[in-house]
Amino acid sequence: MEYGYDPLPSWKDPFSVFSDQNQVKEKYPLLLTCGKIIEFSHSQHRALPSLRKRVPHPYLEINPATAAKLGLTGGEWVQVETAFGSITLKAKLSEGIAVDVVSTQNGWWQGCSALGISGYDPYSSKGANINLLFDAEFKDPISGSLHMKGYPCAVKKLKRQIKNQ
Repeated sequence: MEYGYDPLPSWKDPFSVFSDQNQVKEKYPLLLTCGKIIEFSHSQHRALPSLRKRVPHPYLEINPATAAKLGLTGGEWVQVETAFGSITLKAKLSEGIAVDVVSTQNGWWQGCSALGISGYDPYSSKGANINLLFDAEFKDPISGSLHMKGYPCAVKKLKRQIKNQ
């Protein structure tokens, strides 16, 4: 308390950082989180065929009930959008994720030529770089780390599905 911060972490509504909370909730009703997957180390090793065979494409875990509301099925390409950007991922239905949450991973830009899988543009919404979804202004006041867990987002099916990916 000496420096003005609580000694223990406390939960904050993710929408509270926005001045227009109701509009943000309406436009971005889901909360995006991200995590690592065992096959890869951060953004490395996606060019290794033995690992890439197990996880060939960037994906978004989404609850089947949420996917149904959005008209999505597993394996379809979707766009994930926040107030700051969008990326393209494959929908992966998962009962283990809450209905108001979606989850993805970081580090998708390497291709795997041995498997004929092209890379993803890290600077384009057609790519899967989650860094495009966040704004550096929204950071933790103590650590300076970006707010990347529980970030308001929207998910929509791509009108035209991606081929050869």
